[in-house]
Amino acid sequence: MIKAWIESLPIRRKLMLLASLASALGLVAAGVVVAVADYRSGQRELLHRVQTHADMTAIHSAAAVAFSDEVAAAATLDALGADDAVLRAEITQTDGRKLARKEFGRGAGEGKRTGVDVIHVSANVVLGQQIGVVEVWASTDELVAALRRDGTLLLAVLLGALGVAIAAASLMQRFISRPILALD
Repeated sequence: MIKAWIESLPIRRKLMLLASLASALGLVAAGVVVAVADYRSGQRELLHRVQTHADMTAIHSAAAVAFSDEVAAAATLDALGADDAVLRAEITQTDGRKLARKEFGRGAGEGKRTGVDVIHVSANVVLGQQIGVVEVWASTDELVAALRRDGTLLLAVLLGALGVAIAAASLMQRFISRPILALD
């Protein structure tokens, strides 16, 4: 059906279609490459940011862990709530006892999410030797939102470029098709 439709087009329309498709495919390929690179860069940045939070929390919770101070440990975790990506954080002593646990953001159930939409990092709490561990879980929702923005931007650029390509092809096709049509 599509083949018959293309074959039925005059040479001028075929030239316009060819120029428009070539432009569109080039833009889509470039857009996908940029979006994937941006997503991967965002993943690395998010992982680094959350790991930095865990490292700083481990340093600041050493006294609370050493003295088994649940109130101070929980207060140390409170600062992690400033980052919207952080879903949950825990401080556990080396004997396995949970000293503090906080859930942030979108409600108590969200902190239990697992899988590809959550990253998990940990940092040892050290005071001469390891006395505990801080664990932080964070959502990758901001990466998905950035990917959606990139997709919307790509679509807008694609439509604008397609309009320009069609206009340019319409002007240029006369110069190209005139000598070909004169051969008849």
